[in-house]
Amino acid sequence: MHSQNEGEELLLRPQLHLSIYQVSRELKKENQSLWNCVQSILSDAAFVEQVRVLWPGIPQLANLRCGSWYTKEADGTCYFKSTDGHNG
Repeated sequence: MHSQNEGEELLLRPQLHLSIYQVSRELKKENQSLWNCVQSILSDAAFVEQVRVLWPGIPQLANLRCGSWYTKEADGTCYFKSTDGHNG
């Protein structure tokens, strides 16, 4: 017969043997949650506004490919894809 502590240890044991793949998948799921996405957009929008305030004479263009929601007052629009090597 197992004691309560041994039972708890058995329940926790699978978590101790997670592969790096499993850990990375769990972290990716956490980073892609709706809350994190909304927080990221809000943070980016605040940064865009800070830049607008600091340099009011520089035109602000909204990228129609992704990101036009970062500003309410774009001076124009553009369409470009990043080529710096990242995915997305």
